[in-house]
Amino acid sequence: MPHRKTYVAFAFTFFLSMYFRTFFAVVGPELSHDLALTPVQFGLLSSAFFASFAISQVPVGLLFDRFGCRLPAAMLVLLGSIGAALMAGATSFFPAVLGHGLLGIGCAPALMSVYFYFGQTQTWQKAARTATGIAALGSIGALVSTTPLEMVVSSFGWRNAVAVSACFLAVAAGLVWMWVPALTRSQDIGRDASDSIKTNPMFLALLAPIFLSASLGTVFRSAWASPYLLDVVELSSQGAANIFALISVAGTVTGFLLPFAMRRWKPGSIVAVFYTCAITLTAALAISPAQSPISAAAALSMLYAIGNCHTIAMAEAQSHIEARRRGVILGLLNGLGFVGVALFSPLFGVIARVFAQEPAFSIMFGVTACALVVSLIAYLFRGRAVRS
Repeated sequence: MPHRKTYVAFAFTFFLSMYFRTFFAVVGPELSHDLALTPVQFGLLSSAFFASFAISQVPVGLLFDRFGCRLPAAMLVLLGSIGAALMAGATSFFPAVLGHGLLGIGCAPALMSVYFYFGQTQTWQKAARTATGIAALGSIGALVSTTPLEMVVSSFGWRNAVAVSACFLAVAAGLVWMWVPALTRSQDIGRDASDSIKTNPMFLALLAPIFLSASLGTVFRSAWASPYLLDVVELSSQGAANIFALISVAGTVTGFLLPFAMRRWKPGSIVAVFYTCAITLTAALAISPAQSPISAAAALSMLYAIGNCHTIAMAEAQSHIEARRRGVILGLLNGLGFVGVALFSPLFGVIARVFAQEPAFSIMFGVTACALVVSLIAYLFRGRAVRS
């Protein structure tokens, strides 16, 4: 059985991964102002983390299949620390993009290593619940990157905030190296339990849109919610940070409730409820983006909460992946979520450049609602792939 220190190492690493996935919402405007970025550069910079994160998933999976998760995870997290330090010292667009990209690579193994490691040391059912619980604990990092980070940035500047964050990431690399055991094949319970499982490509293909669209909440949380709240809803920077805190609380609370919900309800029912609520609220913003702060917060919170459906989809996918390809296929699926961020954020940047503020966000929310509808329809048909 894994030692408690192993849980701590994984939870702390995922905590920092969630922190860095969302900290750009607070750091980004200050950084953009200092470096005099254009809207397109802002969109590209905000997506650099997620683009590199997504591209890294399959190589990380291959490394996990070859070396286990301990060594690759520790080395990549250390690389992420270097990227954060580079970003803290950036004086122009290109070093900032490079640093944010390296940071994405460093955070790439955070969730993957949790699923991979506990898939080896526990049965698939228990591994899914364990991973969901660790993900919920780690999601508190998104909460720290709201009002607390805003206070740090206001008091000490965004560069110092990012530099300190880089130090914490270096500590996480050390914890993974010291506290995550290197497993042998004889310890691989998950592999023995899944020898008879064959990969079901159709089932995984129908899950793919969920991985893409579940990231849309992160697109807004990490980049576009900030200009939306500041320029369209007309909040102060502190007011926007407070709404970011509410959004993060919604995602965190939902994450803690998921392990219990998965014991009682079918995954399809949970995802259908989440997506139906998100579609309804997002469509309302598409019709009239200049909503009250309460309405805007509710819609953005629901969008962010559906990111937890990514965890449900990962848990479902594991029962349809053969053991010898576990790392690479989990990496491919996990990477799709960040492909979504890397695609949608620059797209929104183009929309923001072409249209005025309010029409631009109306189009952004309309695109989001359509993507959610398509994803939900594909997901609801996944059962047919199992029966066939």
